[in-house]
Amino acid sequence: MLTLPNYQISTQIYESANSLIYRGIRKKDNQPIIHDYSSYSYFIGKQLAILEPEMAMYSRAVARLKQENILSWIHLFWQAILNLMGHSNNPCCLTGEVYDENIQLEHYQQTNDRTAIHYLHLNKCILHYLFQESVPAVENAERAKQYLDGVTGLLPVAIFNFYDSLAQLAVYPSLSPQKQEAVLIKVFDNQEKMKHWAYHAPMNFQHKYDLVEAERCRVLGKDGEAREFYDKAIALAHENKYLNEEALAYELAGQFYFLNKWQLIKAIWISVLLA
Repeated sequence: MLTLPNYQISTQIYESANSLIYRGIRKKDNQPIIHDYSSYSYFIGKQLAILEPEMAMYSRAVARLKQENILSWIHLFWQAILNLMGHSNNPCCLTGEVYDENIQLEHYQQTNDRTAIHYLHLNKCILHYLFQESVPAVENAERAKQYLDGVTGLLPVAIFNFYDSLAQLAVYPSLSPQKQEAVLIKVFDNQEKMKHWAYHAPMNFQHKYDLVEAERCRVLGKDGEAREFYDKAIALAHENKYLNEEALAYELAGQFYFLNKWQLIKAIWISVLLA
């Protein structure tokens, strides 16, 4: 029998060549284990080519249990994965092969499913941010924040914290001084929480803290500190096998170095012209 901390596992409900799925619930709130495993696998960066067929398998298993709410949550994350794999005309819209965000959002609102509404806007925030659409990323982060009570005490709180900070810092240069100050306050509050989580579980959260610090230093013009934090974030994400966040750290660091290179070239040309 499978055993997991804080879960009550009962009968096996599905078996394939590579996986066993059990009927089980989390003791504190009766949430099925299958959803937690699938969504957490996505958040920690399991390879999408492996996770996508697993999500299809989990979907079939949950359909057997007739757990419609949980099935819609799994389809939400499954659609996000499909979008990231290129199976969507609009990668930031969660409408496609297995999910329709407009239909589901209306249902979530009617049933007051605050957990699902948070998941929907969190995933849209992540997708918009990854595809460099910072303004809608911030808009979805603000909507997701209103429903954080639906995921209290769960990993998505830290994921929200991470992407909210990154999205806020991405729009920072285009804001007025007053709004920039408000962004820095938000990021500071997020980072205080992330620092606390990193103290207790550095393998999961320290690289997230460092990457946000790198971006904060970047927008403030603290290039030396930014370089140090990018390097730390990349090294720790690699060490702890967060491949998705290692890749993100490399991408952000690359953008930082590319911009600095052109600024250096511009400065050289100005000095030549003035000579």
